[in-house]
Amino acid sequence: MMLSETQRELRWQMEIVAYTGIHAIKYFNGVTGNGNEFWKFTQNCYGERACHLWCQLFNSYYKDPTHYKNLFGEKELENLGSSFNYSNVKKRIIKSTGLNEKEYMVFRESLINFRNKYSAHREFENDNILFPNLDIALLMFYELRDIIFETVKSELNKCDDTDVKDFHNYYKYNSKNDIVRKCKNDISQIRFF
Repeated sequence: MMLSETQRELRWQMEIVAYTGIHAIKYFNGVTGNGNEFWKFTQNCYGERACHLWCQLFNSYYKDPTHYKNLFGEKELENLGSSFNYSNVKKRIIKSTGLNEKEYMVFRESLINFRNKYSAHREFENDNILFPNLDIALLMFYELRDIIFETVKSELNKCDDTDVKDFHNYYKYNSKNDIVRKCKNDISQIRFF
């Protein structure tokens, strides 16, 4: 059995969130430490956006429709291969960070707390606001995209659907290397003042 239309739509939505999250972190890193207050503000906007996007995919509350459990908890995905069940996907995403389970939980809490205190609700009692390690979030976005692409390839091997072919072609032209190259090019064109 192949994915339903709803599952395919969710897979596209998750891809868009991960893709946008990668851009936000790359741009955050690209403008960090450059220029005047304008660039500090720009950095904060990219960092906050990255935190919000990460929470849409990985926050522990599962309420967001794009949380990865909403796709990888489905039996139909397991029919594409046992590696696509929620437990295996979660382990793989955590492993991609290079953190052990305890370290990952500390990172996860720091990102959620940052979003809750400084981005979503604006508690300004602390002047020394530090972003969580967004490079870890970047690794998670990359890994989730890889897993999503693997579901596309697996589904393509089992059907001849135009939507699946389109998604496969999209990934071929929007690989990790393509995204990194695009972001580097964009950042190289910025004039810091």
